[in-house]
Amino acid sequence: MYTTYENLKGLRWSSESENAMAVDNSIFDNLERGISLENVDGAVLRGSRVVDNAVSQLYVLQSHYASEENCFSNGADGQLVADFTPFGLQDRYPNLADYQKAKGEDMHSRSGECGPLPPKVDVHALHAAALAYPAPPAKAQTAGVRGWLDWVLRR
Repeated sequence: MYTTYENLKGLRWSSESENAMAVDNSIFDNLERGISLENVDGAVLRGSRVVDNAVSQLYVLQSHYASEENCFSNGADGQLVADFTPFGLQDRYPNLADYQKAKGEDMHSRSGECGPLPPKVDVHALHAAALAYPAPPAKAQTAGVRGWLDWVLRR
């Protein structure tokens, strides 16, 4: 179970990988695709919320997969529920019903409201806070138990 946002692609498998599993994820606000399957065999997608990813919620490039019980939500006009390449414009689906009819996948999935998404973490603030921690103690110069004891007792 993962939460991904503000990446180029939320979750991605490629390079002839096999048996990928994406189960119960929250994948939203990514810069390009939500889930990306690129030359993958045997991927399983189940129970994920795939919401408002800029180009498409699901991208498939020459891959074999099974997908069910997901929730897809486009956040803006022009976004796709699913797109498949290298087949061109005829394999681009702006809504779930067209994708289901064409591919026979996600027959028990839904579109629209997918429920509340997890809060985003401000990673820049988190990084700044980590840098503000005091420096770790200096490494003991003397080896052995005596050096360790001097370090513990700060001698």
